[in-house]
Amino acid sequence: MRISDPVAAVRSAVVSTFTNQFVRNLLTAVLLTGFDGSVLVLSGQTVYATLTEAPWLAVAFVFAAFGLIVTLARIWVLTIGQARVK
Repeated sequence: MRISDPVAAVRSAVVSTFTNQFVRNLLTAVLLTGFDGSVLVLSGQTVYATLTEAPWLAVAFVFAAFGLIVTLARIWVLTIGQARVK
């Protein structure tokens, strides 16, 4: 007579389907997002403090921040696109 243990069946079905490359890309995306976010916050505070003396700096900051956010969005789209969940 066969002993059927439902817990053993569930344990054998739980297998990591993420590749090492995906995990590395995900970690890189998280680290870049954290770093870029801190750069945006710190430089944004400085730009805001000097807004009256150099309004052109605010315009340059907006363009740089937009480019950075678009780049981060592309990184996340490419990273999530690599996920192969079965």
